[in-house]
Amino acid sequence: MTLSPSAYTCDSNGNSGFLPENNLSIPVGDKMAGNMTEARFLEIVGKVEAIYSPIIKDMGATLKMNNDWKSTTVNASAQQTGSSWQVNMYGGLARHKLTTDDGFMMVVCHELGHHIGGAPRYNRNTDWASNEGQADYFASL
Repeated sequence: MTLSPSAYTCDSNGNSGFLPENNLSIPVGDKMAGNMTEARFLEIVGKVEAIYSPIIKDMGATLKMNNDWKSTTVNASAQQTGSSWQVNMYGGLARHKLTTDDGFMMVVCHELGHHIGGAPRYNRNTDWASNEGQADYFASL
């Protein structure tokens, strides 16, 4: 398996996240935020991590969940740096008033799907980065 030295996805150029580029910002304590708590945020990400860390280890890599509750960013992303496969989850997305627990878990699984969702990929000449549709499909399984 050949891995790129460093790459990000939710686009083929690795420049964006789960959502289209946006200027949304939802800080901790925002009065317009939904009811997601930091504890629930960490619990949801932790459930996915507990299931998939051993699978990714068997694939020769390490899963790193970057849980940034304090981030105001309303997005999520995935990246690979060598054998470190990372999922970046930001608190701003979790705090969005339309984000449910199930919806948030789907986003975590979507980002993971870029790593292990399979073909089709963004670029058939790379070994990673399942495209958006495939990451969505993986998340729905």
